[in-house]
Amino acid sequence: MIIEKINKDDIPVFEREKLLTRLEAERQALAESEAHLRRITDHMYDMITQVDPKGIMQYITPSVKKTLEYESEDLLGKSIFDFVHPDDLNEVVCTFQLFISAAAPGKVAFRYRHAGGHYLWLDSVGTLLFDENKAVTGAVLSTRDITKRRNLENALRESEERYRQLVELSPDAIGVISQDLVVAFANKAGAKLLRAPEPVDLIGKSIEELVHPDSLEYALKQLREMFEEGKAQPLSEKKLFRLDGTILFAELTAAPLIFQDKPAALVVLRDITEHKQMEKEIARLEQLNLIGEMAAGIGHELRNPMTTVRGFLQMLGSKEECVNYKEYFNIMIEELDRANSIIKEYLSLAKDKSLDLKVQNLNKIVENMYPLIQSDAMLANNYVNIELGDLPDFLFDKKEICQLILNLTRNGIESMSPGQTMTVTTFMNGEDPVLSVKDEGEGINHDLLEKIGTPFFTTKESGTGLGLAVCYSIAARHNAVIKLETGPGGTTAFVRFRQSVT
Repeated sequence: MIIEKINKDDIPVFEREKLLTRLEAERQALAESEAHLRRITDHMYDMITQVDPKGIMQYITPSVKKTLEYESEDLLGKSIFDFVHPDDLNEVVCTFQLFISAAAPGKVAFRYRHAGGHYLWLDSVGTLLFDENKAVTGAVLSTRDITKRRNLENALRESEERYRQLVELSPDAIGVISQDLVVAFANKAGAKLLRAPEPVDLIGKSIEELVHPDSLEYALKQLREMFEEGKAQPLSEKKLFRLDGTILFAELTAAPLIFQDKPAALVVLRDITEHKQMEKEIARLEQLNLIGEMAAGIGHELRNPMTTVRGFLQMLGSKEECVNYKEYFNIMIEELDRANSIIKEYLSLAKDKSLDLKVQNLNKIVENMYPLIQSDAMLANNYVNIELGDLPDFLFDKKEICQLILNLTRNGIESMSPGQTMTVTTFMNGEDPVLSVKDEGEGINHDLLEKIGTPFFTTKESGTGLGLAVCYSIAARHNAVIKLETGPGGTTAFVRFRQSVT
């Protein structure tokens, strides 16, 4: 050491002065270094703490005053664990002990008591100190206040949770479409709308699988424009496939979104299938009414001469001199009766047809008609089951409902092969009585399903296409709706008599 050298008597005076000058320079450099270090520690944001292997504080920078409002001197000799929040203490102690004993990474976030009594979130990382024998003598801890960051993280987490719940609990179907045009996310309403068991069952489904060909080209065009231009797409109607293969109509919007750090499309869908069906039903009823009005206008003019002709044919058929032509007269009378029945069906389509409404029980009507229905079934070598539930009495026109039941059952019988069974059922759906007629035929092609009930549309060689049209007209006059469910196992027609206007 320099001081030892200076104290030796054998050192010349000029050497001693030289050594003293050097010593002074070193002292001055050390003082400047300490002053520089103190300026750093006095103004640094982080707190630097030196602790022994038990966590006793041996030194702490003045920055503790800015963060925790403690004086450095008040903390010396105290354990760092005395100020840790009780809920975090076990984790902090275990991390510190592992850090000291195994030199494992010493980093932990925890709550620390402020001088004011409340707690701040701190983030601390440590570096071990060793003696000349490589034994651990303590550690230097660098600690930073992360309260604001932690609060922001909590606020962000809470916000994300709120939005997640809004999306999950939304009555509208919400999904995310990736740039690869596959489903990346769907909420519960989306799964329900598309008849998926769970939302995860929709993940990975492509647009081609879910969008009907009638809407696919326009849907792809909209998505491509959105990804290229980054603009939300306006509300539009789309024809979609459910997972069970059935078709629905949806109103949807799409907007750009970053999902899992990648561009995506946020899609919100609303089922408008019932609305579209209602529009078609209104158009169908207007068409039926128009035909009914036309029939009412010309029916009287046609039926009068037909009645006259029929009377003369009967008269001629009874004369002896015309006995050889009686067979022809009978054929002409049958054709006139057939024409008359068609005119009668036309007249049944008018919406302003007068009704004889009485409070009655639908079950009694079905029971009274059972022999006739059974007779029709037996002629076709089929069977009929009747399953009647408890129904209240309600207003309806007996003749019209009899016609409705007869048309539906005959339609069902004609669709079945010999040996099959038709089931007529009544039950309640909420406050509404329901009549259902189920056959075991081959079902109706989905392409034809939308045309069912349209006047003159028929798949039968000898049909007029008015049987189901009359059923829809009768249902409309009774504030009822007809719904068809069809598949390979047969078709079921549901007639729901709504007891309140919806």
